[in-house]
Amino acid sequence: MADTFSLITNAGCAPLKQDAENVQERKRAYATHLSRLRAKHQTLLFLLVITGCVCVSCPASIKGQSSAASLVVRRYVSAVQSGDRKTIVNLSYEAQQQISSIKTNNPQALWAKVLKEYYDAQSAAPLDQWADMVALFIPQGAEWRITEARVNHDNERNTVKVYASVSYHSLADSPLVGTAYLKSAILQFDVSSAPLLIVNVVRLTEGDSQWGHIPLMILNARWFAEGLSGSHMHLFAIGGKTPYHWSVQCGSLDLAQDFSGVDGFGIPLNQSNQELIIDSGGHLANLQYPLPCTASIKDADGNTDTVAFSVPKLLTGLVNNYCWARAPWSHRGQGLPYLPIGSCIGKVADFELSKNNQ
Repeated sequence: MADTFSLITNAGCAPLKQDAENVQERKRAYATHLSRLRAKHQTLLFLLVITGCVCVSCPASIKGQSSAASLVVRRYVSAVQSGDRKTIVNLSYEAQQQISSIKTNNPQALWAKVLKEYYDAQSAAPLDQWADMVALFIPQGAEWRITEARVNHDNERNTVKVYASVSYHSLADSPLVGTAYLKSAILQFDVSSAPLLIVNVVRLTEGDSQWGHIPLMILNARWFAEGLSGSHMHLFAIGGKTPYHWSVQCGSLDLAQDFSGVDGFGIPLNQSNQELIIDSGGHLANLQYPLPCTASIKDADGNTDTVAFSVPKLLTGLVNNYCWARAPWSHRGQGLPYLPIGSCIGKVADFELSKNNQ
């Protein structure tokens, strides 16, 4: 009886044991098949990469990214030129990072309110450094065009470098860099590839060209006065041919002639340089203010320039100045007196120019 039961049991379990072994065998075969597929896939991907046919590197894809980035640059430049602050913010990588942070730190119910506050604040604030660069080097009167767009994969986020050449047809349109007026320049825009936003704008100094002849111009002036050392006036000119001859008439006095010699520290003042420094001590304390002044300069070839301005009050304090500069460059923040930011009292005023000097 025992032998019969054992025979029946073994006979019934044998197929089950064989089925389990078959399942394990099929699993091993499937795992081997997957391993081979992965190896083939990796080999194919490697071949695509080295042949330059991965999607992000295909010629068609590169052309598409370049065209899209160039369009973003055109929109950005147009927004800066027209003063469209909302579009400037929408195309700025840094601004969009800030907006993303605002959304992360606020419930969705508050997004409309906090984002409106952000856009309003941006509209009232000075342009950021990238928009300011565009405003400075691509003013509305300038001729510019995109010359090249190049996809760059060398950093953590893919970017497209867009190059723009700018030409300035007149001195009034030209940016003033130091004491040089540019005739042409090249700007580089770095555009993130996803999403398409302006990351950076730089001027490539190697692409600068300058105007050959700069007419004689008084570029800026400043005045400061305090109780100990008295009043001081600095004027700065560019262009023309040295040596220069200055004349500064304030009220009934010619400051360039009446107060030449040495400054308050005993250093000789050279009135033939492009920078005129007048230290008049306390001699101007009894004059009536506002004090009208006219400054003239003549160079070695007989060229002249004359500007007029008015000193509002005598005293400014030790670190503050009344400042004047020549338009239109002063309106772009160029050609201003060389002073720390915030040293000019109020807005830098424009020189008054005669019709012959405009």
